[in-house]
Amino acid sequence: GHFRTGPVRHNVIIGGNWQNIRDSANLYYGDAPSLDVFSPTYGQSIGKLDLYEAQSITTNQEGIYGEDQMTWGRLHVQGGVRHDWSTIDTRDQTDSGGSFNQSDQATTWRGGILYAFPIGLSPYFHYAESFQPANNLSFNGTPFKPTRGRQFEVGLKYQPHGFNGFFTAALYDLKQSNVLVTDPVHIDFYTQTGGIRSRGIELEAHVDLTRNLNIIAAYTYQDVAYTRGSGDLTGERPIAVPKQTFSVWGHYDLRNGPLRGLGFGAGVRYNGNTLVDNTLEYVTPSYVLVDAQAQYSLDAVAPRMKGMLFQVTAQNLLNQRYYPSCAGADTGCYIGANRNVIGKVTYSW
Repeated sequence: GHFRTGPVRHNVIIGGNWQNIRDSANLYYGDAPSLDVFSPTYGQSIGKLDLYEAQSITTNQEGIYGEDQMTWGRLHVQGGVRHDWSTIDTRDQTDSGGSFNQSDQATTWRGGILYAFPIGLSPYFHYAESFQPANNLSFNGTPFKPTRGRQFEVGLKYQPHGFNGFFTAALYDLKQSNVLVTDPVHIDFYTQTGGIRSRGIELEAHVDLTRNLNIIAAYTYQDVAYTRGSGDLTGERPIAVPKQTFSVWGHYDLRNGPLRGLGFGAGVRYNGNTLVDNTLEYVTPSYVLVDAQAQYSLDAVAPRMKGMLFQVTAQNLLNQRYYPSCAGADTGCYIGANRNVIGKVTYSW
């Protein structure tokens, strides 16, 4: 809805949503023969496996929300509220008495304020809360409390006059409680900690250096740690979370001459090291990936084909081997995607 109250313009959103998640699993255990990872012998026999858990989990979540974005001259104010209901129905198929229902509900708020100065500077402040039920069970078959979060963010946006580009800088402080972490004793299960705190800075720039060349650059530094109530993890960095990330991308279009319609892009992505597990003994190495792109717009040679675009994009162009994250020293690490080349033809009208 769009309306006015005196000098204030309102953009109002009212809505709701519903989701249903169903998950079932039969889990077995048993002894397996040893396997040399450097010289594996496949096909060895495995003994009898015993069923120790057979369960299904059904999660229903309903939510209603409303938000008003208000504008009064150069002042912009946003306010919103949401209420969620969730039920988690767990059924133990082994009839061992592990069936139960869990119901939760919460009201969360969000709001922000921004003032756009005539010189192109726009400072802002934003606050938000979150509520997320956990569709998981512990090793003992008990459910987890919903994860709750809140975030403060303050920042500055700058769009200079007479210059095609804009810059943003943001400082944030985010806290989550009842966070799920990998169970150090039981593989493929989770435990619940006191929480995680994340503080950091984000910088971003979008600049057209010339009519043909534009650059996008972004940098993030984040200080993430477990909060009080997390036992031995308190004060430590969570696994799979880098402290620093950086990326830059440039794109150049040929607008004149016989090659008019061609465009080229290239960029790099940097990801800092991450912890392999919560022992702080192992870390993954940081890595840098190179991406590239080439495209051709047909309307440069055939005006009737305006909107037809041929494009080839390559991610990890140099086929760098890297490890984006790990699930623990006992579970293993994930190998990053190899060179990925995608060609596509699009037509817009």
